[in-house]
Amino acid sequence: MPGYISSFEYMETNQKEVYFQSILKAQLLMKEFVVAIPEPDVGDDIWVTGLGREDPIIYPGQIKSAFACQPLKQGKVRRYIINIKHHKLQSTLTRRYVYFFGLYDPAFEPNKFHIGCIPSSFFLEHWAFLEENKVTQDRYSKRVNLNIDYFVRENEYYIFGKPLVLISMYFNNFSAIA
Repeated sequence: MPGYISSFEYMETNQKEVYFQSILKAQLLMKEFVVAIPEPDVGDDIWVTGLGREDPIIYPGQIKSAFACQPLKQGKVRRYIINIKHHKLQSTLTRRYVYFFGLYDPAFEPNKFHIGCIPSSFFLEHWAFLEENKVTQDRYSKRVNLNIDYFVRENEYYIFGKPLVLISMYFNNFSAIA
């Protein structure tokens, strides 16, 4: 792997997001999805559809990434924290929309990211819990804080904390884009 990856921790947030976006686009293209970046920006980071479908459906999506992890349980669990603007998440709950999560992990291949593709309908199912337990207010806006825990030995992904909700089916799998 080229040496520039080792300086990844020194990149600015915008550079890291662009790097993850390029990795995600490459992964989607290898799985035969068409990928576009909307211009001018309308609040979606990416639009995706599958190749070879008679009536292709275009899914708008948001790209979120976490680059630092908090080790838990003597390193057996890695916690990644992602936050989404409350109004953005709420506005996508009842429509066809996907969230792409890139969890940076220097020990993980390919390209150092765990990649998850979670449909907005998943968050709709858990909206009452999110509203009650995961919303914070900073001085600018309300945000929903998501804790994603990766259990290293089991190779399983969970979200929320209490309760833990299994989301492994959304990682390394783009089936949320039908």
